[in-house]
Amino acid sequence: MTPHFSLEEFTASDTASRLGIDNSLPDELRNNAMKTLQMMERIRSHLGVPITITSGYRCEALNKAIGAKPSSDHTLAFACDFKAPRAGTPAEIAKSLGLV
Repeated sequence: MTPHFSLEEFTASDTASRLGIDNSLPDELRNNAMKTLQMMERIRSHLGVPITITSGYRCEALNKAIGAKPSSDHTLAFACDFKAPRAGTPAEIAKSLGLV
């Protein structure tokens, strides 16, 4: 989908695999996913280090299985959890991004 992030990475879930949940991205959410991954590209560029997505799109069944709020933006493909250890702690990353 973008130079550094694939659809497979954005929809990957060990929990979905373990529970047999189909976490495929619906066609109607493809544009949302593209916008989110483009944002992740900007974050990666700002941080200057690789990013690993830990949770992207989650279908409603997967979202429920992990105990997340039904209103989670993950179900709309508008959220992405990630780690970037070489960029510092989560607090340092948030500060770098101007979030705190």
